[in-house]
Amino acid sequence: MSNEILYKVLWVEDEYEKFGPVISDAEDYGIELVPVSNWQDAEVELNRDLDSFSAIILDAMCKLKPDDSPEEIFTFKAVTALSAIFERKHPIPWYILSAGTMANFNNVVLYVHSNQNMRLEEWGPEMVFMKDLPDDNPQSSDSLFRQIQKVAAQQHINFVISRHRGVFAYLGTDKLIGGEARSIMAQMLGAFYFPQDYHDFKYDGNPLRKVVEYMFRSAYKHGLLPKDCFERCDQINLLDSCRYMSGLTTKHSNWHFGNPGSLKDGRGGDTIFPEHIANSLRYIISFSNTSSHTNEENPYTIDDEDIILSENEKELFFGHVMHLCHIIKFYGNYVEAHPDAEANKRMMKIVVANDDSTAEGKTSIDQIIGMEGIIEQDDRGQLHIGEVRILKDRFSEHIGKRAKIEKVSENSNKSDVDCPYWGARIKIID
Repeated sequence: MSNEILYKVLWVEDEYEKFGPVISDAEDYGIELVPVSNWQDAEVELNRDLDSFSAIILDAMCKLKPDDSPEEIFTFKAVTALSAIFERKHPIPWYILSAGTMANFNNVVLYVHSNQNMRLEEWGPEMVFMKDLPDDNPQSSDSLFRQIQKVAAQQHINFVISRHRGVFAYLGTDKLIGGEARSIMAQMLGAFYFPQDYHDFKYDGNPLRKVVEYMFRSAYKHGLLPKDCFERCDQINLLDSCRYMSGLTTKHSNWHFGNPGSLKDGRGGDTIFPEHIANSLRYIISFSNTSSHTNEENPYTIDDEDIILSENEKELFFGHVMHLCHIIKFYGNYVEAHPDAEANKRMMKIVVANDDSTAEGKTSIDQIIGMEGIIEQDDRGQLHIGEVRILKDRFSEHIGKRAKIEKVSENSNKSDVDCPYWGARIKIID
């Protein structure tokens, strides 16, 4: 037995408050019971995020709606609804845990086994378990948890979560990174390990982008990101957020985390992300920007119809997924080491413009010429090196590479305040 939570199980039980020891026993088997008191709420959870659950436990006599009384027809109604959900998505194991006191309990048992007959070998020999039996009884709740533990360990999604437990430790409701991040990561990694089960999985930049956004929103909550990185309608600027947490110049360059000496080169002072994390994250953001702009018009999927494009795009996409796993673990470890949000906020500093800057606060042309930097793509799809805009059609294939600025000119586009210069001559270094 283990106290490490590996599996999440939906438990439909109208009196779950009375069974605290059952929840504790489940945790000994690495199982987190998520209790709901009625089928209506259970159905919402399953339709919203079925992939998060390893199994379902039903009370034999429970409530169909929050304000209903428990009904003896509950099992029949719930199983019918489960079948419809499984047809739209995919089946997961379900079991009955009951006191066995209802009048038609034997009919419930027969009905359960008739519906589970095709799944007995995969989901275990017993489908109906009883409350308050000794632990060594084959129908006890402990026996149920042992069976779920064994079956869940063989399920693909649980293989993914177990394989990347260090990542999923930070993802999910009430975890460090909330929202859809856990479900999205599970789907992307599932498609990587078990492509035969995800033949219609659409892979583009949007899932990656969503997870990165959830991470940055978490960073703001924990005092690691200034509000300036959010724009209209509470949209977050991914590139600026990445650059800020990496100690690089941002559009809002009057803010900096830690030692302002690292503002210009991203190497010399206190930063949240070291250079290798920052580079990986910029590649992901560039990929997700490109894919997000083209996805609606030209979606691409994992299939065998266009094997050359499919294989190339798969390698790139799943490479970013693996990098994102590493970034999430790094970020989680960092927050654990710096848990005080107020103390983190005090690390934010307002940087005074250097004396050799222009009156408008932008870097002078003399400072720009000879500088080296990474070619990046912003949220609008534009390419730039710091404050210097460069031609997209000429340098798109070099996103993420280091380049040297050899000649610049003033940018006459008044709306392009982020990049006051155009790169007239750019040399790719690597």
